Amino acid sequence: MSRLAFKLGRAMSPAARCLVPKILFAHVVAEVTARCASPQEVNRELFKLGVSAGDLVAVVTAAPTHLKRIWPSGGEASKVAGFSKWVFSSAWLTLTGRIPTAKAEVLSDGLVWVKLEEKPGEDAFYNIAVPEGVNPLYFAAGALEGCAQVVLRVLGADWFSFWRPLGRRGACGFLSSSAKAAEEVASAIASRAPDFFEDATWEDSVKALDEALGARVPQPPKRAT
Repeated sequence: MSRLAFKLGRAMSPAARCLVPKILFAHVVAEVTARCASPQEVNRELFKLGVSAGDLVAVVTAAPTHLKRIWPSGGEASKVAGFSKWVFSSAWLTLTGRIPTAKAEVLSDGLVWVKLEEKPGEDAFYNIAVPEGVNPLYFAAGALEGCAQVVLRVLGADWFSFWRPLGRRGACGFLSSSAKAAEEVASAIASRAPDFFEDATWEDSVKALDEALGARVPQPPKRAT
């Protein structure tokens, strides 16, 4: 009986629980890699797939009534930062089954920077072997971006949000008031994360959100595309 209990304990370990998601995700990445010409193209395709899953992530993350209770109706950046930290930590938990280390910072009026980082020693579905230059976390970043737009649409908030991988250890993104000049947003993000738009551009986000969710976000400044 003790041997059976040990085996069941092993089967329910964190590593065992993410084994099947890892296998399935590895298959998806392999298929995308086979039809793409470069690692950058693979990353863009994974990002688009993630965006298309964003509505499901949003539905599971929080009920609209709860979101509306905690969204700062006045749009104060400091309060949006607190809202973002909670919502995106919850979305990451929904997506990966892990609670991240989350930080949110006001960059300027109407612009908030958010960073989600996995805790040391934790495993997740995206920790798979991939060709050089391919980052599986583009899928997770896309899912957060899609989730963000669904949440903002539910709230009726005139804000938008873009997300990208934080290396291979998490994701980073921003929420911006749609009234803020795109040039100002792009400049602030470039100073915080120079490679933010390296593989998936601002234009890629505009197209992916429109095609997958029918979401309209500000067009990019020329230098961000």
